[in-house]
Amino acid sequence: MEEKEKRYRQILRACGVRPTRRRILILQAITEANRPVSAAELMARHRRMGLTMDRATLYRTLNLFLEKGLVERFSSGDSSFRFGAGTRHEQAEAEKSSAHHLGRDSFRHDHPHFFCTSCGRMSCLAGDAVQVQLTAGNQALPGRALKIEVRIDGICQECCEKMEMDH
Repeated sequence: MEEKEKRYRQILRACGVRPTRRRILILQAITEANRPVSAAELMARHRRMGLTMDRATLYRTLNLFLEKGLVERFSSGDSSFRFGAGTRHEQAEAEKSSAHHLGRDSFRHDHPHFFCTSCGRMSCLAGDAVQVQLTAGNQALPGRALKIEVRIDGICQECCEKMEMDH
């Protein structure tokens, strides 16, 4: 068994999830993407690998991972969600090594995202790319904030270049 697969197995077990081959592949795809990915992207990746998986299985797995804190769900500008490695995954991995997300420090939870409304790709931005300030003690909010999600919608550089070539 490959070392990477062993680590994913350990992470799943540490979070109370039975490590099946499919679950390992889904978690690996999410954490190694270096950006939040959609369920459709996960399905396409499995097809490219010659594997079959129905949507219900994928969504059950994603919901289980959400429940266990292995992944986080981010809203996108196209009425679907993207999935990225969650805080529990970080904790389980930190117990096994000092690296976040199997060596991917840039994929942290306190960062904004850029969503391309043309191609649907979501990218991670540096944590300091956007500043969000709440007043002292969250007094401006009607309750206590548990999570702040920042998403900038626009057109990515690649799509801009394609649009320029088409004109």
